[in-house]
Amino acid sequence: MNVVGKNEELLEYLSSKNFHILSSVLSRIDIFADSFKLTIDLHFKLEHDHALKIRFTDILEYGFYHNKSCYFYNVERCKFFKKGDTFYISLDPADEFEVIQENDQDFILCRDVEGYMALP
Repeated sequence: MNVVGKNEELLEYLSSKNFHILSSVLSRIDIFADSFKLTIDLHFKLEHDHALKIRFTDILEYGFYHNKSCYFYNVERCKFFKKGDTFYISLDPADEFEVIQENDQDFILCRDVEGYMALP
């Protein structure tokens, strides 16, 4: 996988290249400690057999919920933005405004984010 951007550069890359998380499939979540910092990798399958991994580091807060009655995991709504010195993603947001909502689900709040793309 090739690095496509870090922090603001990643947000810009995803919007300018039309590689949208929306309508993708989240295929895997990895949660681990790396150099004593909590790290979360989200693995997405995009259109045209593209694969995207987004690595979130220096995690401040996260929350994921799964219920057997729900399919894992089509991304039908999402928001991904920078607020101050943090980055926020929600894959099941209460709304799509660039605001952190208490009712957002499947979210990560962190200080750094980096993206990796694999093309077919």
